[in-house]
Amino acid sequence: MRELDLLARRLLVLHGHEELLRRSHLPEHILNRPAAGEPAPAPVASVGSGAVSAPTKPESHRARRERELSLLTEALRAHKGSVARAAAAVGISRQRAYRLMEAGGITGAGDDPAPGEAR
Repeated sequence: MRELDLLARRLLVLHGHEELLRRSHLPEHILNRPAAGEPAPAPVASVGSGAVSAPTKPESHRARRERELSLLTEALRAHKGSVARAAAAVGISRQRAYRLMEAGGITGAGDDPAPGEAR
């Protein structure tokens, strides 16, 4: 359920200006997922030069951080630098947003309170 919520927020941030969302807007890991009730495909090992490579792992921490940073950057643009609003749009905490910004070398974003928060 959380994944669906995060996906909806991501699509809204990245494609909210468009009138219609298309299949091409969905990330690969969603497009390649089997439909409900269908069995998942068995992992396929590739054989090359006699070595067998393991099936691919779920997204690494580094890949997740880079994806979140990319989403956060887009959301910061869309929300005119408001870290609170951008973090809410991406579905992460404001604290996580600041950590991502620090790790990614992003500075200068305003820290306006989110809607409903006191200043």
